[in-house]
Amino acid sequence: MQGLKELLSGYQSVVLGTQGRNGYPFSSYAPFYYDGEQVYIFISNIATHAKNIQTTPKASALFIEDESKSENIFARKRI
Repeated sequence: MQGLKELLSGYQSVVLGTQGRNGYPFSSYAPFYYDGEQVYIFISNIATHAKNIQTTPKASALFIEDESKSENIFARKRI
C-alpha cells in the first residue's frame, strides 16, 4: 500500500467539513502541509471554518483530485 506522503503528494488543498453555530454543515477548503507525521491545515482565526472548529471541535477532511487531472470526474482519487 502507498504511504500517506505519496498519496498526498498530488494535493495542495483539503476540503474541510465543519458544523456551523446554526447546526448546519459548512464546507470550505484550505491549504495544508504534510511533514511525514502530521498534516497541518492552514486556516485563519477569522475564517468561518476556524470559528466553527473553535465552537464545535469536530471536522472532516477530504483530499480530492483536481477535476482537470482526472479522466473521469466521478472517479477522482480521494482520501
